[in-house]
Amino acid sequence: MAQRKADAAALPRDEAHPCLKLDAVECMEVLSKWNLSMLNFYVDRAQAYWRLPSELPALLTPDDCIAAHERFLATMVADYAAQADRLKQLMPDGAAQLAEAGGSSYAQSLLKAQSDAAQIIDQAKHQAERILADAEKRAVAQTSAPAPVSGRGAGGDKGRLKKTA
Repeated sequence: MAQRKADAAALPRDEAHPCLKLDAVECMEVLSKWNLSMLNFYVDRAQAYWRLPSELPALLTPDDCIAAHERFLATMVADYAAQADRLKQLMPDGAAQLAEAGGSSYAQSLLKAQSDAAQIIDQAKHQAERILADAEKRAVAQTSAPAPVSGRGAGGDKGRLKKTA
């Protein structure tokens, strides 16, 4: 997202990208069409999921189940590809190229985020190992210390109630 904003800011204002020249009405029109398209897509996919259990009684063998599952997945992939094309067509002229150009920087930012997360996890592992080592040292030190003789601990009678006759 930040990369896309930087790319948009880098464009000269008189040669602004067509996507950036939209007025509020055009922008709302695109967003409305986008949302309607997504709603229709979600409803169609939900119906496909809902139809799946009704097909189960007709499946007699494990091979039938596998074939039905493969058909379902193939249809799902085709539906998602078709929806991506529909959304691309809804975008203003030139906006698709801007989105595709930002895709590589998005992939790079995802890879960097994964790398950063791996470093944080490694740091947390080292911190946990250090904490465990310190806890083990304290436990060994406490078990090797001599036990109190009286059985009352180091505080003597402090904090205990005394019996009254």
